[in-house]
Amino acid sequence: MKLNTRTDCYEALLSNLGEGGVAISDTTVKDFEKLLVGSI
Repeated sequence: MKLNTRTDCYEALLSNLGEGGVAISDTTVKDFEKLLVGSI
């Protein structure tokens, strides 16, 4: 997961689904801070 500074939102790479740039809500990031560190 990374912060997209252009759109000011977090985006995730869902490698199992072959999807990238999936928007993640701020609430989810606050509830699951470990998402910012790496895969869980």
